[in-house]
Amino acid sequence: MVSMFRRPRAVLPLFATAALLLPSGCGPDAASTAPSNAAGSATASAAAQGAFGYSTDPRARELRALLEVGAVDGAAALLAQIGPSLGNEQPVLAARLAAARGDALSALTEVERARQADPRDPRPYATAAEIYAGLGRLDAAKREYERGLALLGPSPELTRALGVIGISTPGGVTSGLVQLEQAQREAPELPFLRAPLAEANLLVGRVALLQNDPATAQTHAEAGLALLPGDGEIRRLLGESLAAQGEFAAAAERFEELLAEGQPLAEELARLHHGAATTALKDRDRARAIEHYLRARELGYDREALGFGASVLDGEADKCLADAREAYGRAELLRAGSGGLDALDGERAALAAELEAERLGELGTAQGALERALTLDPERLEALDLLGSVHLRAGRAREAALAWEAVWARLDAQGDPPPYPVHLNAARAWEMAERVDLAAELLRRELARDPKSEWAETTRVRLAELAAAGPR
Repeated sequence: MVSMFRRPRAVLPLFATAALLLPSGCGPDAASTAPSNAAGSATASAAAQGAFGYSTDPRARELRALLEVGAVDGAAALLAQIGPSLGNEQPVLAARLAAARGDALSALTEVERARQADPRDPRPYATAAEIYAGLGRLDAAKREYERGLALLGPSPELTRALGVIGISTPGGVTSGLVQLEQAQREAPELPFLRAPLAEANLLVGRVALLQNDPATAQTHAEAGLALLPGDGEIRRLLGESLAAQGEFAAAAERFEELLAEGQPLAEELARLHHGAATTALKDRDRARAIEHYLRARELGYDREALGFGASVLDGEADKCLADAREAYGRAELLRAGSGGLDALDGERAALAAELEAERLGELGTAQGALERALTLDPERLEALDLLGSVHLRAGRAREAALAWEAVWARLDAQGDPPPYPVHLNAARAWEMAERVDLAAELLRRELARDPKSEWAETTRVRLAELAAAGPR
């Protein structure tokens, strides 16, 4: 969607960028270049929507809203339906529609039609001024504004137009915002004000950020979002202003939303999460710091970029692995202590059931700790290996086989010899899962990897046994 004021920022005319950089004496703030507003904008407030009558038809309100956000197809359809009932507002809206479509000639033709129909209406003058400003033809925009002011006197529409000229002029951003805010005070429901007012807050906020005043930048970003809550550029300004004030976690929340919407912000977001982790550590909130470090790593930070954060994640992974080993050890003790009890009746059978439930609970604790350890350090093979044992003891043979085969595959990819015949563990688990074919395939792969390993003969024997047993 393309709005007359919400131009795609990648193709903003040069004057819009210059407005951020030139000194304040170089734009409409300077008396030599600013259009005259001698009659003043602070006149008695006109009607809430402006000096001239606007249709109160809800469809007319919808049409204006569609035009302001650049929804040209919907606006064109609605204008075709209700245009004849809008009086002199119809050609003014048609002019804005044409401008939004990039057809400046048709837009200005519609303006002239409206001006001829009612010379007392300030809307054609204001609309023409804003169209010229959008085209970068600032002298023509100023002439339209001054012509309307001279003929009709001040009005909220002309004050709005003066503001649009200001934010489109190098060095005029601040004065443009002042005029747009004045128009809002004069007519709080003035159409076509929200977009330029939001744009003005964005531009002034960017200037404040460049001038190392992030608090002011935040204020303008919030004002802009109150007008256009979904605007990505203003939300980014808010995130940047929060980050500049050390509010990294809050800034990261904004950038996460923008990243999810497709903006290429992964690198910046990783930095924000890293900063948020550092802040959390200073606040003695290790758990929150870990989550931020994990997200930074997910976004592309390696161990070097994580710095101390890598040590934090390693330490937490160590702790999780130790907790898992303790829980697994308790489960093994419970398994040994309950041997044979399940074959008995009465109280002993109840005790066996209680012990089994406790054993499974310990295995669940171990599994959770191991999965957390692998989240913290995906390369921690001892955690993956122990997870295979946990799965097997819990009766999940398939999951055990997958875990052990993953350990074998990673060691093979790294060119490291296994510290023990993990492939035999995985093959046995595949048999228990009734997948003898996968067990045999893994054994053959191990022999292909190293036909002379210390476990090669045992592997051949087991493979022959599987072949002799036939399909199962």
